[in-house]
Amino acid sequence: MTCLLSRRPSWLVVALLLVAAVAVQGAVRRASEDPTSSTVMAASGEKTEWPELVGQDATAAQATLEKETSKSVFTVPMGNMVTMDYRPDRVRIFYDPATNKVTKAPKIG
Repeated sequence: MTCLLSRRPSWLVVALLLVAAVAVQGAVRRASEDPTSSTVMAASGEKTEWPELVGQDATAAQATLEKETSKSVFTVPMGNMVTMDYRPDRVRIFYDPATNKVTKAPKIG
């Protein structure tokens, strides 16, 4: 009787790499959405992300951002489709429409 590993080790390697990639992607996603992470600043010293607004009322968060920045501020219900273009003059606030709470750290783009 022959062992599967001796004939075709490539399937095992591919499976392990896939599992590792999914684990790394999940860790990166959790780290980038962590509301306790430090504030990200642009080279100019301007804030580019507002993790402290996660969990706050979306309307209040929008008012806060409109006072703090000259960027266009948009509120977007979670799950809605948005364009993937990067615009340095835009901040999106993603919120849960059921609770009106910010669900993801608003950032420039």
